[in-house]
Amino acid sequence: MSWQLSGTYFENCNCNVTCPCAVSGFTVPGDNERCIVLLAFHVGDETVHRDELWGKTVSLDFRFLLPDFVTAALRSAGLAVAEAVEREPYEGAEYPSRRCYLLARPGVS
Repeated sequence: MSWQLSGTYFENCNCNVTCPCAVSGFTVPGDNERCIVLLAFHVGDETVHRDELWGKTVSLDFRFLLPDFVTAALRSAGLAVAEAVEREPYEGAEYPSRRCYLLARPGVS
């Protein structure tokens, strides 16, 4: 079996080098003490499996998450949720599931 995985790593950080927050599990502060995390995910507790995607054979599982679970994980990493937004999908343009966006910063909520 052969595997190929490609993608883009995107980080928006004002630190001098790769974000120390991310590579240290949030145990080391950012260079400018202003680490901010923005997460986006599908809301739910199910896993959606796909064997085909854009005409290609795949074996992918998309795991949906509950906002309370993600918020608890952020708190355990020393982050506090500053903003939380949930929205319905754009009909006909997106997978029919709710979306959640969480903005978190170091601190205690």
